Formats: sequence, structure tokens, C-alpha cells
Amino acid sequence: MPSPSPTSAPTSPPATLSSAPSSAPALPTATYVPPTVTLQPSSEAPAGTGAGGQCSIRSNAGNCYSEGEFCRKSDVGQTTTDAAGRPITCEYLNGESQPHWH
Repeated sequence: MPSPSPTSAPTSPPATLSSAPSSAPALPTATYVPPTVTLQPSSEAPAGTGAGGQCSIRSNAGNCYSEGEFCRKSDVGQTTTDAAGRPITCEYLNGESQPHWH
């Protein structure tokens, strides 16, 4: 009598992802466009520059000096203008121990 042969289950290939084209629409690409800024000229002088920006001697912070402020010993005898355009001179007055703008 013939021996029964083992039965084998039919094998199917493993599932794979399809390489067929997708039916979903392509997403749009965005391009950054920077905003346009238009600067308007100002009729005013920047703060601390004096009338017409004439402060020829400035503080270490870059500001015009004002009358009564201390001045550097290296500026003694020098004249500049204050923020309003008035001339001021660095000098010792009335026995001051530190020079001031007068």
C-alpha cells in the first residue's frame, strides 16, 4: 500500500509594499518671501547728536556732553558743543578738583 505523502500547505509569497505610484496629490512646496521694509528719512537729528551732529567731543558712551558734566583731563582747554548746539569748554573753575564742561 502506498504510504501517504505529507500534505503541504500552499505557500504564498510574503506581503510587500507596492511600488505603484500613489494616487494622493503631491503637496505644494512653500517659498519664504521676506517682508519689504521701506525706511523714511527723518527730519530730526538722532538723540544726543546736537544741532546738526556737531558734537566733536563725545563721552565714552558716544553722547554729547552737557554743561556742568565732568570732562576728561585730556579734554581740558578743548571746546565742543552740547546737545543743543551751544559751545562748551572743558576747564577747571573756582578751585574745582575735577574739570567740568562750562
